[in-house]
Amino acid sequence: MIEREKNPEQKRKELPPTMVVVRSFIEDDEGKILILQRKDDTQHNPSKWELPGGTVEKWQANIFETIETEILEETGFLVSIEDKYRAVTISKRLFEGPYSGLFYLEHVYRARLLKGKFRLSPDHQGFDWRHPEEALNQSLSPEARIAITYHMGLISK
Repeated sequence: MIEREKNPEQKRKELPPTMVVVRSFIEDDEGKILILQRKDDTQHNPSKWELPGGTVEKWQANIFETIETEILEETGFLVSIEDKYRAVTISKRLFEGPYSGLFYLEHVYRARLLKGKFRLSPDHQGFDWRHPEEALNQSLSPEARIAITYHMGLISK
């Protein structure tokens, strides 16, 4: 007996709920990257350091619009994604915390700083510019640690 392939609508209903996050490496002239420290009272990764970015919302046209909007909101910087075809991608299932049960997909791109004056968003309590190897000494979110480690491998080649 030949099994019929499920129709696309049926497949879509079986996909796990997914959270898509986009972040960016923003580098200064010395090769330091911008990291932000989440507030102590946040639900996800409290007090951890992370790369600027945020969650893709349903109403946004694409992930590049999201990342540019999120970075502007979080830092006051206007950026441009350097290479839209090259990203560090992190995927995992979340088993604890406020997003338990979701499939988590994070894309991290290199961004070029176009202009702006830095201002820290209300979602964060600190910021720092660090060389990637120095950033690894901070209390990073697990995703930031993976992305920065991979990024170091790319820039050293």
